[in-house]
Amino acid sequence: MKKVFYFSLGFLFLVLIFFGAYNFVFRNNVNSPVVDQGKKIIEAPADTIPIVTNITATVNEDILGATVSPDGFLYYYSLDERALKKASLEGKDKSVLLSDFPGTPVRLLWSP
Repeated sequence: MKKVFYFSLGFLFLVLIFFGAYNFVFRNNVNSPVVDQGKKIIEAPADTIPIVTNITATVNEDILGATVSPDGFLYYYSLDERALKKASLEGKDKSVLLSDFPGTPVRLLWSP
């Protein structure tokens, strides 16, 4: 029984030495955040923040696999009409690209 006690006491002593050495070595860590007393937070004036007044939904239907292309159009599959469609980001110009899909797709994977 004494062996277990002395072994546990020695192990605790080693852990405490390791913990103390670890805290001593990493006391001044370069990754620690430091507040610079000379700098102040500059807030942006209220007139530079744009106020958005017109927020509209581009598409008002159940869709699948929506993606935005480099030409500025939204390509998606319409679950309501079972067709592949293209719409502008403002939602004004909508057109059907493909409408003869066999079955109902579960997911769409786009390729560049």
